[in-house]
Amino acid sequence: MQIDLVNVFKRQSMVAGVVAFLVGLIVLLSWAFDIGSIKTVFPSTGAMKANTAACFVLLGASLFILREESRSRKVRWLGYACAGLVVVIATLTLIEYVTRWDLRIDQLLFEDRSDLASTFPPGRMALGTAINFLMLGIALVLLGARRAFGLMQELVLLALLYSTLTLVGYLYGASSLYNILPHVAIALHTTSTLLVLCLGILWARPEHGLMATLVSRSVAGVMLRRLLPAAVCLPIVIGWLRLAGQRAGYYETEFGLALFALSNVIIFASLTWLTARLVHRLDTERTAVEIALREAHEGLEARVKERTAELEASNDRLSFEMAERARAEEALRKSEERIRQTQKLEAVGRLAGGIAHQFNNLMTVVMGYSQLLLMRKVDSDPDFAKLEEIRKAGQRAAALTNQLLTFSQRQVQRPTIVDLNHVVVSSDEMLRGILGDHMSLETSLEPSLGKVIADRGQLEQILINLALNGRDAMQPGGLFTIETANVSVDAGSATKSIEPGNYVLLSTSDNGSGMDAETQSRIFEPFFTTKEEGQGTGLGLAVIDGIVRQSGGHVEVVSAPGKGATFNVYLPRFDKSDKVL
Repeated sequence: MQIDLVNVFKRQSMVAGVVAFLVGLIVLLSWAFDIGSIKTVFPSTGAMKANTAACFVLLGASLFILREESRSRKVRWLGYACAGLVVVIATLTLIEYVTRWDLRIDQLLFEDRSDLASTFPPGRMALGTAINFLMLGIALVLLGARRAFGLMQELVLLALLYSTLTLVGYLYGASSLYNILPHVAIALHTTSTLLVLCLGILWARPEHGLMATLVSRSVAGVMLRRLLPAAVCLPIVIGWLRLAGQRAGYYETEFGLALFALSNVIIFASLTWLTARLVHRLDTERTAVEIALREAHEGLEARVKERTAELEASNDRLSFEMAERARAEEALRKSEERIRQTQKLEAVGRLAGGIAHQFNNLMTVVMGYSQLLLMRKVDSDPDFAKLEEIRKAGQRAAALTNQLLTFSQRQVQRPTIVDLNHVVVSSDEMLRGILGDHMSLETSLEPSLGKVIADRGQLEQILINLALNGRDAMQPGGLFTIETANVSVDAGSATKSIEPGNYVLLSTSDNGSGMDAETQSRIFEPFFTTKEEGQGTGLGLAVIDGIVRQSGGHVEVVSAPGKGATFNVYLPRFDKSDKVL
């Protein structure tokens, strides 16, 4: 079980603050009740002044408050106030020493009535104590400032060094180390409490600065925790033992120095050896852990790669199956749609064919009798114009009937070998009449165009319907283009609608308004039209599709809004081996 060193040091920091607070409080009580033994501890040592004890109370309380970063802002400001008051007291004391003024700040709490009070300085805090309090007070004020953390630790280390030096002076009997000015010595319990307070401030933030290395679990941290206490304490203890033995007369100075040197060699050699063994053990354990981790990592990578490959293969199979299923569902949907459309067209075609056949018989009677009546009238007859309109209406009705019969595939086809260029040329005047004077017609015909087997009248019907469709889509000034070409479709470019083979291409283009994708998907539906009501039957393109399909061909449209429309009619090219039915 590993110990959380950060929390351990923070708890020790709290203990240090409590110790400093209690020491200062006890000494203040001794001043209040004039208990000399508590003030001086030993008769041969100096007394802790009342203002020194008060500063310990303030610094102990400040450390106890500020060591916990989670405290509220108001409570933390109380801790800063305590540390700031110590800084003020230490600063005023130093001013007294420098200027030799007597500001009597040392007598505010309790008046010093000892024999030394009549001399200069009168019962004043020791100069070294004031310097230490100034550094520790500033350090506590800077405890919460991360940017000044280095300065805070440097001030505490200086105070710690000075307190250690003073304590060594007491241990070795060197009064010059703790009695800088005459009659102004640092008391033994003062320097001990300062030492505890310095350590408490350093331990308040063990995760930052110098303490971060000490509490770390690295090799450096382990070495510091082993060597630092021994490096600081053992030389002092051994030196004190050597001096005590010499003063007791056990040996002379030379022997004592030799014994001191030899003791230090043995102690530090042992510490070095133990530390080296520890480092070796840690390095061995780390190497073993690294090897185990590397093997585990390699095994994990292998399992991850294997599992990833399995998942990728499963994902590929799933994606392929989903794509196949989607394509099958889409194909099924389109097939069902085509079947429904075909059934609907067949029903509409049968209905339209039956009606058209009967209607055509009626129109034959109407046109026959109107023609007979016209033969008996002269142009000046008032009824002549009316009869002419009846005849024209009958002709238009007959043309519509022919379209319905073609759409329903009930019109009798008379297929022959036809030169499509000749059909275009012979229809030129008629097509220009359809387009009108405000629109232009251009043709681009393949000179060596192949022949097709088709009904010439139906081919003319295709040209007429395409011209009408282009005229309605264009504005005045529009251009209608007719092109012919020989086309060969190989297996790579063949589609479901166009099988591989040789074709004659009839292509018409207009620069009209064009069509969006939704409109293009419905243009060959019977009775579908984008014209206003009463301006179109919706049969023109459906008739073209029916004629082309009867001839074994295919119609495709290429269009976009504002880009005009191009209709490509593919008709099988005549081969000499083909038979004309």
